[in-house]
Amino acid sequence: MIQSSFMRSKVISNFISYGVDMFYVSLIGMLFYVLVGKMMHPADYGILMTVIALYLVISPLTAIGFNEAVARFIPELLTKNKNKLKPTLKYVLKTSLVLTTAVSIIIYFLAEFIANTFYSNPLMIEPLKLFTLLLFTGTVSMVLKGVLQGFKMFKHMLGIDIISQTLRLGLPLLLIPMGYGLLGALSGWFVCFILISLLSIPFIIKAIPSGVGTGDKEILKYGITSALSASGIWLLIQTGVLILSTFDTYAAGLFSVVTVFGQIALFLPLVIMGIILPYVTEYLSSNAFGKAQRMVQFSLKNSVIFLLPLIITLVFFSRQAITYIYTIEYIGAQSLLMPYLLGSVLLGLNLILMTVLYAGGLPVKRLKYTWFAVILNLIFSFGLFSIFGPIGIAYGFMISQVILFVLISFRTYSKLKITFPRKILNSILPIILFYTMLFLIDRYYYGFKYALMFLVISFVIYFGLLYLFKAIDRLDYEVIQTIFKRN
Repeated sequence: MIQSSFMRSKVISNFISYGVDMFYVSLIGMLFYVLVGKMMHPADYGILMTVIALYLVISPLTAIGFNEAVARFIPELLTKNKNKLKPTLKYVLKTSLVLTTAVSIIIYFLAEFIANTFYSNPLMIEPLKLFTLLLFTGTVSMVLKGVLQGFKMFKHMLGIDIISQTLRLGLPLLLIPMGYGLLGALSGWFVCFILISLLSIPFIIKAIPSGVGTGDKEILKYGITSALSASGIWLLIQTGVLILSTFDTYAAGLFSVVTVFGQIALFLPLVIMGIILPYVTEYLSSNAFGKAQRMVQFSLKNSVIFLLPLIITLVFFSRQAITYIYTIEYIGAQSLLMPYLLGSVLLGLNLILMTVLYAGGLPVKRLKYTWFAVILNLIFSFGLFSIFGPIGIAYGFMISQVILFVLISFRTYSKLKITFPRKILNSILPIILFYTMLFLIDRYYYGFKYALMFLVISFVIYFGLLYLFKAIDRLDYEVIQTIFKRN
């Protein structure tokens, strides 16, 4: 069990900093997708989101997964062998820089061939060239942020992201109305990535201890498996956009709306992944399996009790949400929302469990499960798409995540003795009652203000029921008390 004194110290401080950081980054991302979507036609929006989807899938490969690998290895090297840290980081930065430069140059010169062959659309030539710049700047910043995470510099990350992410949103809002289109939409991303790199370097140089050892190539194994895993994860998320963009950029634009809503369901798991990786690595390395299990169970349980009501709400009020947040042109995305959001919640839980496998020294196992899910997702998505259209892709995504969740839960238990929290069973009835309350609100919907008022009341009742059914335990109280005491 994680001791109270420990929970009141560095973990909570870092969790708050990283949570605020991730919230701000996610908020800027959501505002970017929504506001830019409002300013662009769905077909143009589909092209933009295709470029971003390609970046999300390919950048982990050009970074060779070092962003996650260094986050795992830095705490271990600081504890066991500081002399290896400096040469290892030099090896990481040099290798990723060389690879991303080479890949970006190759794609730039093949942009016309790719656009005509895979998309049969010459309008994709310029977007693919812009993609290469996005890939280069994004990969470098990704690796450097991984170094900051490994040193647990979460407050520094927050400050850097406040500056850089603000420009990621501000520049497109300024340049798109001036007629710069796709270039204007992506300009903020370029500037954001460059600023992250420039502002991270001084903190990293100061934190690196002197060392004369040789770089440990074991990090390459972890990096490659991390790169392939991250690329697979993003391929799972962006399969719909990438498939539909080859047929119809308008349909890809509609599916992009669904992926944006899916990011809401992934926000909390992504925060949890980032903060628990160095700590679970530390616990498992020192054979403190009880602490690791407690932290993981705490993370899984709270992800479920917070995320399920959230997606239930989004599904019930999907028409209103899409209309108010985007425009009526995107209303066709409504039917895709339910299966995709359920799949996103399961993906969030799977990501937490896969982070545990990675921290526990089983990167290859995580890689195998990820690509098994990717293959299943592609099979189901293409098969169901041919029968049901775009909604078949959403259901294919959900089915692949159900299968992955079952398989990876057994693996984390058999290898690391980490089980799914039993306390989650106590939340089943409150979730069912919450669903019933939303069903009644939706059925007797008389106006936005009344619906919003009853929605707030439903959430209050839901959390009261969680307390009544003892779905919240002592560790939850410790965390809540600590957060309020610190503030």
